Amino acid sequence: MLHFQAIGPGFAVQPYLGVSLILGTATALGGVAGTLAEDRDRIWWYALAEGLLTAAAYAVERLPGLPLAGRDPGRWYGSPGARTLAFLGVLLAVLAAWTLLARFRRRRTRMPVTSAYDRDLMSIPRPNRSGE
Repeated sequence: MLHFQAIGPGFAVQPYLGVSLILGTATALGGVAGTLAEDRDRIWWYALAEGLLTAAAYAVERLPGLPLAGRDPGRWYGSPGARTLAFLGVLLAVLAAWTLLARFRRRRTRMPVTSAYDRDLMSIPRPNRSGE
């Protein structure tokens, strides 16, 4: 929702910033749809990438500033909504990394499957077709 709310002010600063916020909204909605559809590692990798890119965009803007945005490099991302967006990006990246690490450790230690949910998350081994 923060991406969506910032689209209008983003276009006021520079058109490419508004377009990037539309793309950010689309990627966030795609991640939500993916998480609702399945809970596999690839969705968490997607969330990790999205969170890191959101936080990196804030950091890049704060250091060199936005191209073509005038002499005030921090006028866009200095707003509380933009800081909140960067903070949520970092939180999303931490959550995704934590989830991926926990799943990796569980697979590595070969903990027993104790529920149907855990069984659904396991990858299905492919049959050996060497005799065909």
